[in-house]
Amino acid sequence: TPLVSWAPVMGLLLFNCMPETLNSALVHLQPRLGRVLGKIPGPILSRMQEYYKQSASNFYFFSLNQTLARQLVSVHLGPRYRADKSEPKNALLKDDEMFGYYLAGLIEGDGYIGEREISIAFSDKDAKNAYWLKERIGYGSIMPYKGKAAIRLCFYSKDARKRVFELINGKFVAPYKMFNLKRYEYDLKLNMPILPIKEFDLWSNPWFAGFADADGSFGIDIKESKTHKLGFNVVIHLRIKQKFREALDVIKTAFGGNISTIYKDDVRQIFAYSSTSFKISHNMIKYFDQFPPLNDSKYLHYIRWRKVYLMIQEKKHLTKRGLENIRDIKKNFRD
Repeated sequence: TPLVSWAPVMGLLLFNCMPETLNSALVHLQPRLGRVLGKIPGPILSRMQEYYKQSASNFYFFSLNQTLARQLVSVHLGPRYRADKSEPKNALLKDDEMFGYYLAGLIEGDGYIGEREISIAFSDKDAKNAYWLKERIGYGSIMPYKGKAAIRLCFYSKDARKRVFELINGKFVAPYKMFNLKRYEYDLKLNMPILPIKEFDLWSNPWFAGFADADGSFGIDIKESKTHKLGFNVVIHLRIKQKFREALDVIKTAFGGNISTIYKDDVRQIFAYSSTSFKISHNMIKYFDQFPPLNDSKYLHYIRWRKVYLMIQEKKHLTKRGLENIRDIKKNFRD
C-alpha cells in the first residue's frame, strides 16, 4: 500500500536523526518532504497525520506512534533485525496484572509517592508514553517541570492514587517506595493492605522494562585495543544509576552484571549497575524483545543498540566498513 512505500523514507529519517532532534529535523525538511507528501492520496495522508499527532500535548510538535515506530524499525533494519513480536510495544500490557508490573518498575525507577500525590517523571520527548499511561490508568494530570525539558504524570485525587496503588501493590522489589506507602498510611486511607515486597522472576513480567524506561541507559563504547587488527574494540552495555542498591541487586541476580559505587562526596553515594559481557547483553535482548521499553526514545536506543549487538555477533565490527557503521550509530546515539 502507499503507506508501506512511505515507511522507508521515514525509516531513513528515523535512523539518521537523533531521537531528541527528530521533530525539528522533520520541520526543517518539510519543503522536500512536501513534494513526497503531495503524491500521497488524501486518505493515506490523513492516516499518517493521525500516527504523528500528539493529542492535547504542548510538548511535542510531532510524536512517533509506538506501532508505527516498530514498523519503521522493521523496514529500516530488515527481517534479520526485527524483534520477535510484531504487535505494538504495549500489547502485552492490556492485562492489569502485567501492566501493574511495568508501572511498579517505572515508579521504583523514577517515581514519587507522597502523602497526597503519586507522580512519575518523563523527558518531554517521551510525552507520548505519559499520555498513554494516563489513558490506560484512567486518571492523571500532565504537568511540566519549570525550566526543564521534562514533564510529570501526577495522580492527586484519592480515586487516582487508589487506582495506581491497586495496580502496583505487591509488585515492588525494593523497600524505599514501600517505606513511603507505609509512612503515609496508604493502607488505612485507601482501605487496602500494603502487600510485602515480592520475590519474582524478572524474566516473567515487564517490571524491568518499566525500571529501564525510568533510569536505564543503553550505551556503545569504541575503545582502543592493541589486540584487534583495526586497533579498536566495540563494547555495548546497559547502565542504571540509583540512590539505593536493592533493586540493582535484583537485576544483577536475574541477568548478571556488576554494581559499583560512585561517591558524590564523603556522605552521598550513587550505585551504578552495568551489564559487563556479550552474554549478558544477549540476556537483555531476550528480555527486551519480549518486554520492550515503552518510552519512544528508550525504544529507539534499544533498537540501535540491538543492531550493534548483531553486528558484533556477525564480526562486522572487525571490518573497516562495519566499524564505521557502528561509529555512525554511536554518533547519533544520545540519552
